Amino acid sequence: MENISLIKETHEFTNREKADNITMQYLQKINLADIALKRPIQCNDIEILQVMLLRAYMCKNPNIAIINPHHLINNLKDIKVIIDIVKLLNEKNLLILDTISNEVSYEGCSCYTIK
Repeated sequence: MENISLIKETHEFTNREKADNITMQYLQKINLADIALKRPIQCNDIEILQVMLLRAYMCKNPNIAIINPHHLINNLKDIKVIIDIVKLLNEKNLLILDTISNEVSYEGCSCYTIK
């Protein structure tokens, strides 16, 4: 949780307690509150990606770009994991840039893909 809260603390000078509360709200929103006290080495690849997305959501920039998400998670079979998180948070514009070899991963997803 500290890793996520730090964004609000340093970029917006939010006090620690308020930043922690905002972080916990985000974690609960994506059903991930149980990792709040875990260290990165205690998290699996998907949890780490979710934390990366939450850190991006803590920033003021309305856009998030993910480049080659298949390299972020070992053996990512379904991009839906990422899309579902973004839908739950529903506050930012997401752009995913990937190679054409991963095109099949995006079938049935309601997201823009660039080839």
